[in-house]
Amino acid sequence: MTMHNAPAGFAKYAPYTMALVELAEGQILYGYKFRPLLRQAA
Repeated sequence: MTMHNAPAGFAKYAPYTMALVELAEGQILYGYKFRPLLRQAA
């Protein structure tokens, strides 16, 4: 799919969508990294 065929609003909101996806992935990775440490400390 090219940007040419994308809905008009897509180009406007794409940066926000990408930021949300990156944020969600970051939180998941953060959880995987630090959850075992928190479990040991508890």
